[in-house]
Amino acid sequence: MFYVLTLFYFYNVILYCIFMEFENRIAQEQKNDIPSHIPSLKIGSTKIALVKENSYTIESTNLLVNSINDNITHNNAFDRHVKITPISNTKNRKHARTHVENAKTELYNKIKMEFNAKSVMPLATFLNKNSNKHGVDYNVILHFIGNIGNQLTFLRRKGYSIPFFSLEDFIVIDNSIFSFMNDDKIFKIDDETKNITVDYPLKYNKNNSFIPPHVMMGLIDTSDKIPTDIYFSSIYYSLAQICVYIFLREKIKDEDDYDKISGPFIYTSLYWCLKRCLDKDENKRILLYV
Repeated sequence: MFYVLTLFYFYNVILYCIFMEFENRIAQEQKNDIPSHIPSLKIGSTKIALVKENSYTIESTNLLVNSINDNITHNNAFDRHVKITPISNTKNRKHARTHVENAKTELYNKIKMEFNAKSVMPLATFLNKNSNKHGVDYNVILHFIGNIGNQLTFLRRKGYSIPFFSLEDFIVIDNSIFSFMNDDKIFKIDDETKNITVDYPLKYNKNNSFIPPHVMMGLIDTSDKIPTDIYFSSIYYSLAQICVYIFLREKIKDEDDYDKISGPFIYTSLYWCLKRCLDKDENKRILLYV
């Protein structure tokens, strides 16, 4: 685990080196793009709001907000003046969980984070920009996997994982920082089995979701199949699927599909990173960029 975290640290140093070039390209594109400011947005139980010009708030669980804060301040070009304040100890959640008695308070306590940004938008809006409609460029997908990789590593260290990703789960800050926001999809990892238990139906749009082939239960259209156990590394499989879609606008189901469409970036560090995420053996599946 220490080795993986160290590699992600050096990877983010590389991201910083390309940050200014990336920002200049974004600035040139914005004149022809759709508006990027949102007055308010809700993803799962997480609330995002514009409170004043260039100032936003995120209200969510302690765990998710801290993962977002770690992500957006990790390798940033300027100070976002992040301020985090407690809201309340939320005892009653929208979806009751069978393991609530043993859950850590960080998953249920609500806090609010205020930060500076020029723009915040849903990932789907970002992907509909003129320059991104046919797939984003290589630097953008590196930013995405770096940012979301940071959050997944943060959650894994705390003992949590996610069953799968959907496009609706993310926001984009200043056209360059990607953050996962759906606190309803975060589940505790069992120390012995390394599984997460999905014990309530998850709402999802099958056209915008990236669900590994072995994760077919615990969803809104199969509510009779819950609770169901899912190995924590399934989220790496989903990460590879959504990265391919963002990068190439191709949907893949498995490693065979991946090999057919990976020609444009074959044998790069990104190629091997996503291939590791798609390993058929869930015990060998790993998020590693070298």
